[in-house]
Amino acid sequence: AASWAISRCGGVLVPINPLLKSQQVAHILADCGAWGLLTQPMRLAGMQAELTQLISLRQVVLLDGPVGGDEIGEHTSEL
Repeated sequence: AASWAISRCGGVLVPINPLLKSQQVAHILADCGAWGLLTQPMRLAGMQAELTQLISLRQVVLLDGPVGGDEIGEHTSEL
């Protein structure tokens, strides 16, 4: 659903390997000029310092639970 919604809004989905370190994720986000990020709270906790340095990143959407499950709770945060 997320990939369809992103495409429908004119965005481009950039999948990021969850095994990458926070500095590597920040580099990918900066390189592609990402304005939004879909992630899980556990991953976000380890990336706070790097994300605050990204000029283009404006929106973070936290997904609670497994992606694709029926019980996804979304919380958005303005950066």
